[in-house]
Amino acid sequence: MPNYTRMGDNTLGKIKVLDRPLALPGECIVCRYGGGDGDDSRKFIDFDFDIEFYGTVYFCSVCITSIFNQLGFLNPEQYEELVERLSVSEGSTSRLLVENASLRSAISALSNDSFDFSVVANGSSVEQHESHADGINSESESIDRKAEPSDSEQGRDNVSATSSGDHSGIFTI
Repeated sequence: MPNYTRMGDNTLGKIKVLDRPLALPGECIVCRYGGGDGDDSRKFIDFDFDIEFYGTVYFCSVCITSIFNQLGFLNPEQYEELVERLSVSEGSTSRLLVENASLRSAISALSNDSFDFSVVANGSSVEQHESHADGINSESESIDRKAEPSDSEQGRDNVSATSSGDHSGIFTI
């Protein structure tokens, strides 16, 4: 059975974050990444845990983040990303709430004006409905006009008197 070096009571003081592994085998125990790539900014966590005939156990920051994510924890970058996404979502929600209130107000105003939504729901367009409503209004107005003669209606009894020599504005048919 391998001989494991046990961590002492002061475990937090023994955990070190390193730029690269210092002891053999010099790699992450999970992914076997050993550092050396200039463009990779991984750190290594040394828990001061050594296995006989293996060496020091290191975890790279990518693997430890994956382990912690599976346990439900977030690293600072993930947290900041979620805060940013939440902020954008809150802004969108606020904008949509204002727009929704405006639309509800418009619907309420249309409902108060006795707008017949069933016409629109039956497949007719709003323009057809409005022209139909205008036709109804025109018909009722024309009925009212028939009751009272207007100035624009010409007839034998309501022709204005003109002087005998001025016939410029009068046409006879």
